[in-house]
Amino acid sequence: MKSLINLFKIYFYCLLFVLVIFQPYSLFSQSVNIVGRVFDKDTKQPIAGVRVEIQNSNKGTYTTSSGFFRLANISVGTKLVFKSIGYEPKIIDVQQGKDSIIVYLTASVVKLQEVEKIGEIEVDEVVRRAIKQKRQNLSKLNTLQAKVYTKLFLELGGTGFETKYDSSTRRVTFSTTNRPKSKEDSLMIEFVRNFILETFSNVYIDYPRKFQYSEITQRRQTANIPKEFNKIILTDFLNFYNETVKIVNTEFVTPLSDDAFKYYHFEMLGKELYGDLYVYNIKIVPNTKLYPVFSGTMKILEKSYNILEVDVAPSDNAVIDFLDSLRYIQKFATLNENLWHPAYLELRAKIKLGLVKGLFEFGLLLRSVSIISDAIVNQPIPDSILAKSEQAVVVVSPKADSTSLEFWQNNALIETSEKEKQIYEKVDSLAKKIDTTLLRPFNQNKKFDWGFYSDIGELVGYNRVVGYSLSLSPYLEYSGFKLTASTIYSFGQKKLFYNASISFEPKHNSSSLKFSLFTKPAIISLERKMSTTLSSIFAYLFHWDYYDYFQKQGFKIEFSSKNNQVEPYSKFSLSYEHSKDSSLLKKTDRSLFSKAVWRENPQITEGDFDVLDFKFSIGSSLELFGFEIGKSSFSYKIDLNLLFGKKVNGNPFGAFKPQIELQIPTFYTGYKPMYLNLLFEYGIETKETPLQYSFRMPNAWGFGSFQTANTGLYGGRRYYAFHLQHNFSDLFWRAIGLPTYKGRGLEFSLLFSLGYFSTYGETQIYKPTTKPFVEYGFGFSRIPTFVSDFLFWGASFKFNPDRKASKGLGFWLELSFPF
Repeated sequence: MKSLINLFKIYFYCLLFVLVIFQPYSLFSQSVNIVGRVFDKDTKQPIAGVRVEIQNSNKGTYTTSSGFFRLANISVGTKLVFKSIGYEPKIIDVQQGKDSIIVYLTASVVKLQEVEKIGEIEVDEVVRRAIKQKRQNLSKLNTLQAKVYTKLFLELGGTGFETKYDSSTRRVTFSTTNRPKSKEDSLMIEFVRNFILETFSNVYIDYPRKFQYSEITQRRQTANIPKEFNKIILTDFLNFYNETVKIVNTEFVTPLSDDAFKYYHFEMLGKELYGDLYVYNIKIVPNTKLYPVFSGTMKILEKSYNILEVDVAPSDNAVIDFLDSLRYIQKFATLNENLWHPAYLELRAKIKLGLVKGLFEFGLLLRSVSIISDAIVNQPIPDSILAKSEQAVVVVSPKADSTSLEFWQNNALIETSEKEKQIYEKVDSLAKKIDTTLLRPFNQNKKFDWGFYSDIGELVGYNRVVGYSLSLSPYLEYSGFKLTASTIYSFGQKKLFYNASISFEPKHNSSSLKFSLFTKPAIISLERKMSTTLSSIFAYLFHWDYYDYFQKQGFKIEFSSKNNQVEPYSKFSLSYEHSKDSSLLKKTDRSLFSKAVWRENPQITEGDFDVLDFKFSIGSSLELFGFEIGKSSFSYKIDLNLLFGKKVNGNPFGAFKPQIELQIPTFYTGYKPMYLNLLFEYGIETKETPLQYSFRMPNAWGFGSFQTANTGLYGGRRYYAFHLQHNFSDLFWRAIGLPTYKGRGLEFSLLFSLGYFSTYGETQIYKPTTKPFVEYGFGFSRIPTFVSDFLFWGASFKFNPDRKASKGLGFWLELSFPF
């Protein structure tokens, strides 16, 4: 098989996906001058997870599996406190000229009578008191300013593919594995297998105001990943104090939630000493197979009932998309006067991304550690930080990438292992041999670029008016300016269309200005439920041409802008267009498998027009790789479209089209909750509005369409539509024991749609409905494709009791993502 695609692009998109859905945690740091190791005095074995902190302060760290620790800016005479469950605490003075220390801790001896004295309390009562103390901790914490260090290690692997390095072109290619491996191939496999990312950051959180802001002050990463990807900071620690924690699309009830006893039961494993107090070692046992929960252990301090440590993994019945295994270790530390907060978080995960089973499969081992090295609580956040947060939630300091190797050797809170040193050296060495244009999609500093748009929908098209069409779309880009010249030849119309444009989008700016000059086929009506690419595919393969068309010749000036915030997002565009519009005739009745007669292409209002088009959207949906993704919490989307125009030597006209979509969670399921989707649409336009700007009843597929209506039949000057969908998730499917796929069942939905279209009595392209058009039905989703972990089938069926006005029965089949 020939080389399929640049390996970097595939790996980086998968890596970016992982960094998005497994949003690790927070980070921060400064210079360090004390390093050491902690051992068991009797066994001489290293002790992991020892809390090392400056006495009477919030500054500290934890030891690694090798007993290693490092602390920054420690003054001579400072007292370091070493505390670990099961060991006697120890205090050591920092001495002049001694920046490396070895510490031995003595195992605690638990006296039998003391155990009996505290053993009277039941384990459930311990947990109840810990839940109460958790609430008090949360109520005490208003603001947090923290210095956090995070380290992320990723190891990639896959099946069906390997890398090949061509020394003549200095390029890496992605190919099948049925060929001998060269030495260069083996080196390149190692080059793309391991990624290391480290960051120090300042984190600012105001909990009552839900304010979060973070600044990455130092960062480094292996040379096989662009620095722009190294933003492993989420402005908030994953906190088991919360009622639930969300991992990808799975929402776990925590063992200290108010409803903990509905989902867990607890067993006392024993007691250990932590300083002068005892610690309850409690086993967390799931008591449900229906909801995702954790299993593992937690350790709770006597008297105060603060949680010291949680070590958990998802239960056997919990399903997390793309994860084979996962383990969380979280440790808590006192910040001031019995106020405890997470200070250490370790995550280990095994991820499997099955793009195409047996062919495109990517395995990923992930380990991340995040440590709060210093913290200030309940102090006002500086006004300068509040002002910066209005522009962005996460920023990178201009000097973040200027730190030297020596800085990381002296300051990293987690030591660099010999394996990691070898990875850094090998990747850095190999990176010097690779053409840097491999990173072009991620190189934001590149000024000049050129190429051809390769979207199949832009290259090849088909419909009953244009017939077959071929397109060539070269572009030139320099310092924010882009020149595009698209030519489209229509074999049906036997003519050449074109669309030339020049646009300007300033660097690091979400606004753009574009000027276009065109003669092109355009879509009749303001309805755009289906992409033109899919419309072409359906027309050619299934003899279903969704749209109607006309010719537009003229120019357009458009300004658009969108915000940089994840939520709420907003989009805005304002355009002026002058065009000569003319009708086009149908040119074919033929598709690949049919010669049935297609509907005629309607005639439009011909003439010269000046049109001002305003569009605005705001909402809380998310976008990932260009796909809009609904949230598991309440979300909304509001769209407004205002159109004003005038026919040359004619009357002015206008149209107004608002819509609002709501997604309302109804019941907790542990995965995406049961939810109610509501869509309200309205449209009105003047009698003088050209026919090509009419409203049309959509019947593409999916939520917001009418499946029992004939394509291109109903429409008008005024309309309203209401759509309702309640997704009951797969909870009932799993509850009654029906067969599951990877632990999940089919999701069931109920559907309802109502629409009404009317005119002012004049002749129209589309017919008005004489009464409200009503549909109801049901659907199933999350149907396995069995060939990919990313794609699932969805099927819905809708019925209309009015057989004269509709087809009576309509259905659609679609592909969807699991998130």
